[in-house]
Amino acid sequence: MQVAAGIIGASPMASNVPMQLSVNAQGRLKTEEQFREIILKTTPEGGVVRLSDVARIELSSSEYALRAMLDNKDAVQIVIFQQPGANSLQISDDVRAIVAELQKDMPDGVKAEIVYDPTRFVQESIDAVVHTLFEAIALVVLVVIIFLQTWRASLIPLLAVPVSIIGTFTLMHAFGYTINALSLFGMVLAIGIVVDDAIVVVENVERNISEGLSPRAATYKAMQEVSGPIIAIALTLVAVFVPLASMSGLTGQFYQQFAMTIAISTVISAFNSLTLSPAL
Repeated sequence: MQVAAGIIGASPMASNVPMQLSVNAQGRLKTEEQFREIILKTTPEGGVVRLSDVARIELSSSEYALRAMLDNKDAVQIVIFQQPGANSLQISDDVRAIVAELQKDMPDGVKAEIVYDPTRFVQESIDAVVHTLFEAIALVVLVVIIFLQTWRASLIPLLAVPVSIIGTFTLMHAFGYTINALSLFGMVLAIGIVVDDAIVVVENVERNISEGLSPRAATYKAMQEVSGPIIAIALTLVAVFVPLASMSGLTGQFYQQFAMTIAISTVISAFNSLTLSPAL
């Protein structure tokens, strides 16, 4: 028996009712099965019409602020946001692994698909830096061998470039910068500066050696000649890019790491050219 919540036999019924029955009704239905059992109608013959007899019961939101469709079919959209400081590439790998596990338990006809993954731009930026680094090293070795006619001279920029790149990443970590598309783009541009400084030092030392000076004397004279220009170039580039880091607003936030990456790379490259390259 299902009736409204209250007391059977209470007012306004006749006062001569021999008994009263208290009825407790569940105030909030929680499952589809509970909704299916709601009685809509009874017949004099004892028949019962339940909600499940006339309707399909599904639990869902009363209203939707967002509707998703994929390939012109209804879909459920799940958006995953990265917490500040989290590793976006690791999050992407973890999400893909979880989606693959969930797919195994999904019914036929239901498919989980990742339609937008912004971390692929970060991965492409990392790949671009790696490719640019190897291309720069290969071109430096080739140019030095062709024009200086010695493979030993090519070893100096070959070692100077990785040292400068590692130093840049170290200072970026010290300043609290992360590896993202803009910082990696700045690193790609800075590789050309790093390579240029190393080649200038090597070429000038080789020129002095070809004039008959000993390696030590040639290095000393070469550094006297190129130290000033190298420092001037580094300061000029720093003066150009550092002010970008102090820009306000959204534009400043975007270009801060980009500008500082180039400035840091330039300073380390100049320091490397004045210390490591002559020593080698």
